[in-house]
Amino acid sequence: MTGPWRPTPPTRCRSPDVAVDPPDDALLSAAEVAAWLHVDDDWLARAIAEDRLPVMGWASDGSPVVAAGEVRAWLRRPDPHGDET
Repeated sequence: MTGPWRPTPPTRCRSPDVAVDPPDDALLSAAEVAAWLHVDDDWLARAIAEDRLPVMGWASDGSPVVAAGEVRAWLRRPDPHGDET
């Protein structure tokens, strides 16, 4: 060893379908959202139905399409039940 030891930087696991941080205007399918956020494929449908995640449109097969920026904004929203005791 010739110099001080330096830890190697952490590597990021990347899904082949979705960038680690898609741009705000990226339109994503349920599978792409699941890969990006590391959630199950049904998460997007539940978020739309139960928590009113905005949908940008619908694919020809009837599946929802969302914008990455809208998902980010929705995830940052205040919890409506957060101040209840």
